Amino acid sequence: MIDTHFATPKGARILAMALIAVAPGLVAAPAAAAVYGMSWTGQFAGFTLEGRFAYDAAPADGVVRAPDFTDFDWAVFDGDGALVERFEDNHLADGFNANFDTATGALLQSGRWDEGDGISIGDARGEGLNLWSIGFPGDGPDFNPHLHLTDWANEYPQYPRQFGGPTSRHIDGAFFLRTAAQITGDPDAGDALGQPIAVAPIPLPATALLLAAALGLMAGLRRRIAA
Repeated sequence: MIDTHFATPKGARILAMALIAVAPGLVAAPAAAAVYGMSWTGQFAGFTLEGRFAYDAAPADGVVRAPDFTDFDWAVFDGDGALVERFEDNHLADGFNANFDTATGALLQSGRWDEGDGISIGDARGEGLNLWSIGFPGDGPDFNPHLHLTDWANEYPQYPRQFGGPTSRHIDGAFFLRTAAQITGDPDAGDALGQPIAVAPIPLPATALLLAAALGLMAGLRRRIAA
């Protein structure tokens, strides 16, 4: 509950300025045109991804690509919820590839990691921790789009390799059209299909709402003083 001394014109002005002070970044610069959250859970070991990306304007064809992102931040956690690695401004990194279709609201993930319908995020592929896609052309039995979460540099040997043979560095992944049991040959591995990275628009942040309330309070105060 707000103290009653804020009900005076002077108190209202102090409250409004205090509210504005809690969101200096929003006052200093306009927000991106669109902000989306990302989430994913691996099919094999339960690794999770949480993150966000933003862009100011989509190209004419409606697909936001690496040069169009203004933010692309994410982190990956292991199956116990421990932070594995965090990536900030990942869109500026070597080898980054992400393509967001504004018409469908989806990150494209069914193609090769370095193509327009694929994704490669994290460290550069082959050099560190990297989440990347690959798919085979066509829609027949060989079509097998999937993601790999790969510890290329063997920085995390404590995590078992989940598929791909004895030389694999894949610590998790997701096959969109295959179950874990089908991939590993282990009938107890699980019969759920793997999922792509999901995205959802992030609504106006609470700080922006707070700022809007503060500006509204200031406007009301001006009207009151003018009357």
